[in-house]
Amino acid sequence: MDTAVFLYCNAKGIVKHYHIADISQDEEYIQGICLDSGDLKTFRQDRVISHHSSPEEAEQAMNAMLESGELVPYVPKPRPWETFDVCFTGYTKAEKEELSIKAEAAGLTVRKDVTVHLNLLCCGKRAGPSKIKKSREKGILILSTSQFLEFIETGEIPVDDNAVND
Repeated sequence: MDTAVFLYCNAKGIVKHYHIADISQDEEYIQGICLDSGDLKTFRQDRVISHHSSPEEAEQAMNAMLESGELVPYVPKPRPWETFDVCFTGYTKAEKEELSIKAEAAGLTVRKDVTVHLNLLCCGKRAGPSKIKKSREKGILILSTSQFLEFIETGEIPVDDNAVND
């Protein structure tokens, strides 16, 4: 199984180590199943502090950095997007319409299906597995409703929201 272990600094400056599997990634993001929680998580590549061979090694490195005072959290400002396509799945018609209005107000383009140009799939409580699987295969980011709302508000993809379908 292809896995990754790394130290990561989230948007709030909190540093934690993560162990993920079933990885998909591009130049900006890495996404995978967290082996501790079983949840799908998304991470910004530029926030990864260091890679390690095991969770124990990552924890030791983090503790050593904290003890020595070397660890200074890196929290870059959110990056604005030029074009960004989003698809909503698993929502009622009214919920999808409300989310679409918010997405368009934030400058995003709303799509009806998973395409090669799609950047983000936002999943509601009734999201089916086919769009999620298709998105994972294409390396498309998958977010819950609360993650999406935080994303359009801050420009950051929140990592610590455990629910994929909230």
